[in-house]
Amino acid sequence: MKIINYSLFTFILIFFLVSFFYKPKEDRFEKKFETPYEFAEVNLNIPIEKDISAQGDVSSIIDISLPQVNFTRLWTVKVNTYSSLENLEVDLKKLKDQGYKVYSKFDEDNEDTYFLLIGPTLKKSDSESIADALRTSFKYKPTVEVYD
Repeated sequence: MKIINYSLFTFILIFFLVSFFYKPKEDRFEKKFETPYEFAEVNLNIPIEKDISAQGDVSSIIDISLPQVNFTRLWTVKVNTYSSLENLEVDLKKLKDQGYKVYSKFDEDNEDTYFLLIGPTLKKSDSESIADALRTSFKYKPTVEVYD
């Protein structure tokens, strides 16, 4: 064996021997803390108004008015249908550069057909405004559809 192997073996052996026979002083690492066993008194006697009653309709006391949003239906704009993946990528990049949230998917029935879509949006009116903007600025013929 080489000298490095002997030296490593010796170092490990010395380490184990020292760890078994050396006992550290108890006071050296032990910190003594006195724990107080008395707790501060907390007064929970809060006066309750006796004139308030919770009978009847609670909504008359508390105004609970949440915006009515229909989360069951989302909307998307179908920009165009493509048979060439290269043409899809060109238009996808062009719309993405304009700041639209663009995605694509393929037709499950026909593998050579791809759809370019924008969305989804919570309101149909938002999708319709995107479709109107695409009709005027890019000359597409988009349709608003339910997001699936």
